Amino acid sequence: MDSSAGDLPTPDTVFKPLLDDTVSESSISSHYQSLVSSSETTPAARVRGIFRKARQLFINRQFSEAYAAIQPLVTQTSTLFATVNADSALHGQVWQLYLALLDSILSLPENEQKESFSKAEMSYIRELAVEFEIWTQARATCTSSRNIEPDLILALAALCIRHDANSEGVRVRVEDFIIVGGPLMPESKAFRKLLEFYVFFILPACSKWSDARHMIDSRIEFDAEAKVELHNRLDKLESSTIEAQKNKLKADVLSARKRELEKKRKAQAAAKASSKSEQSPADASTAQDADADGEQSPAGGAPAPKASRIRAITRLPDLWKTILRTSRQPAVLIRLLEYVMFLLALVLALGVSENRKKLGSMLLTFLGRAKNTLAMAVRVRYV
Repeated sequence: MDSSAGDLPTPDTVFKPLLDDTVSESSISSHYQSLVSSSETTPAARVRGIFRKARQLFINRQFSEAYAAIQPLVTQTSTLFATVNADSALHGQVWQLYLALLDSILSLPENEQKESFSKAEMSYIRELAVEFEIWTQARATCTSSRNIEPDLILALAALCIRHDANSEGVRVRVEDFIIVGGPLMPESKAFRKLLEFYVFFILPACSKWSDARHMIDSRIEFDAEAKVELHNRLDKLESSTIEAQKNKLKADVLSARKRELEKKRKAQAAAKASSKSEQSPADASTAQDADADGEQSPAGGAPAPKASRIRAITRLPDLWKTILRTSRQPAVLIRLLEYVMFLLALVLALGVSENRKKLGSMLLTFLGRAKNTLAMAVRVRYV
């Protein structure tokens, strides 16, 4: 295999050469120097001038101006469209610049996109890459005697992968080109670069590791030594990819647990605050009655009066049995029964706070009247 480990194409390096602002005029393509005569009015001369202008604007990062300038060369309805497509070298140069320009525009921060392009323009440019409209536009440049070049297919695939197009859609389109175009260019270096990109970026993005290994083994473009090297690289890539996926899964699980715990904590705090602020009037009245009854908690040492009343009531049957055993006179039993019933009624009556208050008021009234009567008797006796 001729290429070294650092020569494998990646989505980030496909467009890098076009961003080098130190490229000389002669390195653009000697082909353009022979395209036209001294006259600048021919279609070929106009194509050359537009290409140079668009490329210089691109290098200066004037992307909106470069995008507007290159449109006559890539728009099917333009009169210069046929001139561009008539020559493979010219077609390749124009479309490589166009795809690199689209990639740079889509890579801009959102605020810079809004400053340079309208909402409709950005929507269309994004649709070109994400919805594969750029593939349709590129296929329209094909002629009966020429298919799309492999380096252009590589640039199309890199553009879509870099900007989150569906990986399976990219795979199908590149695979179709490999099946159809492969037998026609067995010695092409550009085609071999496309194969490497397909094996190391497109198939792994679709989790098709076995298909990638089969592609390495089945292609005549790779000799035995190259196949061993490619298999080793693919094994390392698979291991690192799986490890990265595991780490991401762990991080996602931990993040989900933290969010769930935080959600529960907030719900508990909200419920606690709600229970404090929404205490019903009945609960408050019950609490006041408990305070008025003078009940003591078990921690205070003395049992609560309510518990004492319950114990007294439960002992009444035993008391009644004792009375029956010790007394043989019916009149005495009746008196005792009346006494017990009176005590029971008194205990139950005193168990209610309101009754206690009324009884206390009655006793105070009785004592006051008794005091007044006694004082009157003393005065009469004195007289």
